[in-house]
Amino acid sequence: MNAEEAMEACLTCMSCMSLLKEPSTCVPCGHTFCSGCLTAAGGNCQECGDEGTGFQQTVKVQQLETLVSKFGFQRQALAALATTNATAA
Repeated sequence: MNAEEAMEACLTCMSCMSLLKEPSTCVPCGHTFCSGCLTAAGGNCQECGDEGTGFQQTVKVQQLETLVSKFGFQRQALAALATTNATAA
């Protein structure tokens, strides 16, 4: 359970507090947000605040998007299993 919570924290957008959707990483600071959240913030890193205005670009991270997708599926499967076990008991 602790490992799942730690993984979820790493895959959560610090803007919308949901699992990352189309993750984009700010360069050079390395903070990652949902692409939509980053666009809504005017392309500025919300973690760095005023200091983050120096990054030149964002990078879409396809591998991270795949990992988030797999984590979401795993979380749904575990929740369904827990529900099934609760109703069987």
